[in-house]
Amino acid sequence: MGILTGDVAGLFAGVFGSFYEDATLQTTAFVPDGQGGGSVTTTSTAVKVQRDELREADRVAAGYSEDDVRFIILGATVNADSRLVYAGVTYDLSDPRLDPCGSHQIVRGRPRG
Repeated sequence: MGILTGDVAGLFAGVFGSFYEDATLQTTAFVPDGQGGGSVTTTSTAVKVQRDELREADRVAAGYSEDDVRFIILGATVNADSRLVYAGVTYDLSDPRLDPCGSHQIVRGRPRG
């Protein structure tokens, strides 16, 4: 659990979010119906992001692609089924890492297509 939780993390995103760009986080989740089945739902959330270049450690990691970029996402939770729509491009997200304070996540993005 991070040091900044709940309202403090939201406050951090609110204060510093003006320095970040707008994007949409799309998250897909399975919702059980309680009878052994369920459905898949996708939610879209407005987020603030900063696009960044990958670190050297990311470039030598397994599965690296030349098109991969790094995003810093404020105030949202990313999972393995998340996608990010940024500047008209949809990115599949991977390797989410939560900041120790819990204020943002750092992810690797790969353009879909």
